[in-house]
Amino acid sequence: MKYAFSVEKDGAGVVLTSRDFPSLFCPGDSVEDALKYAPEGLEAAVAICVEDRQPVPMPSAPQRGDVQATLPLRVALKVALSNGLINKRWKPADLAKAMGTSRAAAANALKVGHNTGLNIMGQALEAVGLPEVVTPPSALVPSA
Repeated sequence: MKYAFSVEKDGAGVVLTSRDFPSLFCPGDSVEDALKYAPEGLEAAVAICVEDRQPVPMPSAPQRGDVQATLPLRVALKVALSNGLINKRWKPADLAKAMGTSRAAAANALKVGHNTGLNIMGQALEAVGLPEVVTPPSALVPSA
């Protein structure tokens, strides 16, 4: 997932702003410097949405002059899971029941800062009806 940022001059430096997360600002001496902070800023903005049980916005299309920052894969999977729970009107307890696991394990799958294993994320995404998120395309699966 790549999120677009507009670039604004700020004195001797720049500030990156996001249309998708209006409260997110990434300052720096240069665009490259500010982009170093963008993934961490995105992760924090996503964490707030997830903790507040609010939908995480999908990336908007970049506009002329925008730069993009990539959301780490583990966070992108948690975005899909969180939005999937919201779409199903589920709480973490519902996820735990569907996965056949503890409430704590289901809650950890949603915590942006938790290093949840890919196997657990796959089970959680399948439980909310999103198995295609972690299923590799057939072109990537080695033939026998």
